[in-house]
Amino acid sequence: FYEAMSDDLLVSLQRDEINFYIIPRDQQDLPQGLQTELIYQERLYLVAAPGAVRKEELVDPDRRQVSIAFLRRNPFILIRRGHAIRKRVDAILKKQKLTPEISMEVSSCISAVQLADAGLGITIIPQRALEALGGAGRFQCYQYSETPDVWNVNVVYKADTYLDRTERAFIDLMKETFGGNCPDMHGSAALDQSP
Repeated sequence: FYEAMSDDLLVSLQRDEINFYIIPRDQQDLPQGLQTELIYQERLYLVAAPGAVRKEELVDPDRRQVSIAFLRRNPFILIRRGHAIRKRVDAILKKQKLTPEISMEVSSCISAVQLADAGLGITIIPQRALEALGGAGRFQCYQYSETPDVWNVNVVYKADTYLDRTERAFIDLMKETFGGNCPDMHGSAALDQSP
């Protein structure tokens, strides 16, 4: 097993230093010649400190969706460049036409959650970071778009790679362990089955 930033893992895969890697990146976001296989879908959340969101900054209180004005007025805690979540957050902010004030950059989603919870900024992170800290119910989690935002966590390998029985068994075990086990904002299990 080898852990590194997503860009470094891609290079290692292309150099045949590793056989596959797990990343929240889709086929269209990868170079040609690579194959993806879905492990699970994971929800992304905006985390803020208790009391940070004013009532008038909720577009839809039932869905806990914050306004663009809230996103504009708060500094962001971002994960350092080279991580998959940073690429995704940069794309989200670009789509919202936001140039955020960045309060700090960190290398850990767990640190970003804890710093946001302490009131040092807001952050967008994947749900597994919240699960590592006891679940979304322990934090002030919000939507930043009309619909819940998810990304696909895939295993990526070269299209012409042979995966042996042990590698296949490991991939199948990840699917069994993580697939269909995505708690939503309120803690119940949910997995988006849309294409």
